[in-house]
Amino acid sequence: MNSKVILLIITAILIVSAASAESQRDLIILEEEPNNVYFVGNSVTVNSSVFADVYAVTGKINVNSQIQNDIVAVAERINVNAPIGGSLRAITSTTNIDSAIFRDLLIITSDIETTNQSRIGENVYIIANNANLQGEIKGELKVKANTLTINNVIHGDAYIEASRLELGPNALIIGDVELKGVTIDEAKVLGTITIIEIERAPRIIALIMSYLSTGLLMLLTGLILLFVAPRYTNSTLTRINRNPFISILTGILVIILIPIICFLLILTIIGIPIAILLFMAYILLWLIAIIYTAIYLGNILYRILDGTPNHTISLLVGTILFFLIFSIPLIGKLIILIMVLISLGAATLSVFSSKTSRRTKKVKKKARKRIK
Repeated sequence: MNSKVILLIITAILIVSAASAESQRDLIILEEEPNNVYFVGNSVTVNSSVFADVYAVTGKINVNSQIQNDIVAVAERINVNAPIGGSLRAITSTTNIDSAIFRDLLIITSDIETTNQSRIGENVYIIANNANLQGEIKGELKVKANTLTINNVIHGDAYIEASRLELGPNALIIGDVELKGVTIDEAKVLGTITIIEIERAPRIIALIMSYLSTGLLMLLTGLILLFVAPRYTNSTLTRINRNPFISILTGILVIILIPIICFLLILTIIGIPIAILLFMAYILLWLIAIIYTAIYLGNILYRILDGTPNHTISLLVGTILFFLIFSIPLIGKLIILIMVLISLGAATLSVFSSKTSRRTKKVKKKARKRIK
């Protein structure tokens, strides 16, 4: 389940982060559509059969006629009133399913309801606040929810993590069940029941462990960066010192423009692979910016103590300072955000600067050869 959910989230982030460029249209499909449907706008209404896939970022999706393949969507609301021949993969606020989905249902939502007229042909993966399942599930069920209601037959295994579980008179799980946070009536399960205990660590311990794991990741990545790209590191830190204003403006432009460019590439279809690579580079730049922020904080402490900065030691000391400042409510997080934006801009400028300097060196070499 985790890999599928992560893949869906990454896809959604890539699309939604660029939604500032969305159009204000409504799409109503009134004639049979043999090709894939790609849409960004207010709403999608399917009133005639689609014999391919539907990809949408929209406010509402109403499926009133058959879709032969998959729906992949980010929407405020999805209403499924006609069969989907493939899978439904979506991030929504509200989901209502009143028909058959012949393959998988993978959904992240606030509220989802499947009626007794619905049927899922294969597996169901749900992350929700409230989930009300009334329709038959032919495969396995994996769900994380605050409140879960089951009043249907589940033919496969079930993994349930919830704060509250309600079973209706028609509830029956034929496979094995793993439970976390709730108990279940044994008469409703034909397979074995396994209860997983929830380990509740004190909040401060959980926070410290989170900081430690993130800090170790920063240290490891930072050491690799210092070893592999020392010139790039020096260039970026110099820019942070000399041009913080230009760097922060560049950082703000990066967080605005790259998602929009990714979105435009997605619209071209053939540009989707480039969009994915660009988005991965975008995430990498954020990580690099956080690391350079830590090194810069360490360097500041060195200067206060009248010492000569050592990037490796600065990384270690700066990582500790990073989390100490970040722990300060509101103002600390604001300071870190500003510094990371400065580092992000400086790191981006250094990338283009290194490419420009390489080109300049090549031109000079060619000029020398001609002179000789």
